[in-house]
Amino acid sequence: MDDLLKVLVTFILIITVYAPIATFIHELGHAFVALFNTNKEINIKLGKGTRSLNMTLGRIKVMIYPFSGWSGITYVEHFKNLNYKIIFYLSGPIFSIVLSLTCYKLLDMTSNMYILNYSLKQIMVCSLLQFLLTIIPMRYNNFTGGGYATKSDGLRIMELYLDKKRKH
Repeated sequence: MDDLLKVLVTFILIITVYAPIATFIHELGHAFVALFNTNKEINIKLGKGTRSLNMTLGRIKVMIYPFSGWSGITYVEHFKNLNYKIIFYLSGPIFSIVLSLTCYKLLDMTSNMYILNYSLKQIMVCSLLQFLLTIIPMRYNNFTGGGYATKSDGLRIMELYLDKKRKH
């Protein structure tokens, strides 16, 4: 019974804390690129629902729907330059893999701090999964994509690249 409780607590923490942290960092990757390539407002939406916690960081507006899992999206008026669009979609997965690798490197330094080490492991796995599920070209269903977007970053990059190639 003790093991079942550990699994249940881990699952709840992944859904409510660790996956949303990984998603937020992923979406910040998109927002970071947008900050330097547009003067428009950038909206990050984490989760889904009807009631959100809102905060504004300069031109970045963040809407957090508590306890709604791992889905997220960054809205910004699209860039006119095709290369900027590709970089925008690539930046989220890059931030995800960098977060995963950073957590991995910190594991040795936190081996005697159980809760921090445990949290880093969970965030590392969540951000690695986030990287894989967003860089692989695919269409999402409502469960994996939260009903926001139907295409992964990888699929969007592939479509933009193929479109660019067709035009030349």
